[in-house]
Amino acid sequence: MKYFDDTTLESLHPTRLRCLKILRGFDLEFTTSSTVLPLLWNLQILETKYLKVLPYEIWDMPQLRHITSIRLTLLDPVVAQDCTDLENLQTLTRVLDFRCTDEVIKRIPNIKELYISYTGSDVEWSYYCLYNLALLHKLEWLKLVTEVFLVEHIGFPSSLKKLELSHCRIPWEHMTVIGSLPNLKKLYLIDYAFEGADWNPVEGEFPRLEELMIFKSNLVWWTAENIHFPNLKLLRLYSMHKLQEIPSSIGDINTLEKIVLRGGNKSAKDSAKQIAEEQYNNGNESLQVYVDWDKDRVVCRKVLQLKLMVEACFDVEYLAFDVPPLMQYEVKNEADFCMGFKC
Repeated sequence: MKYFDDTTLESLHPTRLRCLKILRGFDLEFTTSSTVLPLLWNLQILETKYLKVLPYEIWDMPQLRHITSIRLTLLDPVVAQDCTDLENLQTLTRVLDFRCTDEVIKRIPNIKELYISYTGSDVEWSYYCLYNLALLHKLEWLKLVTEVFLVEHIGFPSSLKKLELSHCRIPWEHMTVIGSLPNLKKLYLIDYAFEGADWNPVEGEFPRLEELMIFKSNLVWWTAENIHFPNLKLLRLYSMHKLQEIPSSIGDINTLEKIVLRGGNKSAKDSAKQIAEEQYNNGNESLQVYVDWDKDRVVCRKVLQLKLMVEACFDVEYLAFDVPPLMQYEVKNEADFCMGFKC
């Protein structure tokens, strides 16, 4: 990949470009120029941090495979009989107020990764046509960030393997819509993605779910049995200060390898410790249970020294201590904690 600053596309032989990363200071006016993009007909990767709007002509670039940005608006394609489909497009990330119209869905039939966010304007949700997402049969990873969302406004394709929801505030009783996805392996619920005091899963849901992460939630009571998450391997709970306990039956899931609890209240931490003890006593020594550092409890001077060492080291993400024997305490600095959401 080559990088250019303060130059013009005409001097770069743009038809040869396959990967373009737009840097600050690069004089490329995508938002106003309709002559630039036709010259990039061979472009496969477009990465930008500074463009705000992609014009209509982006829909006439059939070689595109990946479009990544920080915050980008993608204009709707012009409806035409001889339109070009972006059959090679696999990645489209951080698109603002993305409209999933019939025309758009038809143009991106093989998209695999989609990251979309919505500003919460006064526009009716039907305007965005999110129910059409169910027609993206190759979509494997969907990340949706929005405010106050109703699950009936969206359709999830059965092909989904990874789903991230943020700020949606969906009632827990609507979780059945997501639980019915047959191929879902990773579910991340971030910043009150779901809202309410009670969550009661239904048997038969989440048949292939391997990883569940909840970051910030007002969930109080979680009723679950091992049959509700039959293939779960990793459970991560962060900043769930109202959660009273982790269901003890979670520990009976045969595939479960690790439970991580960070920022919970005392009763939730006690329930995690109880799960660790019960599983250890039942001969399950492979289950790892991590609880965040409790500043009010002195474990031992050696552990404290190790914690300080880890916090000063950016290459170490987890450290499991051998005291007490039934419990492993997770130490993770805030920088690594934030990076964990990229997974």
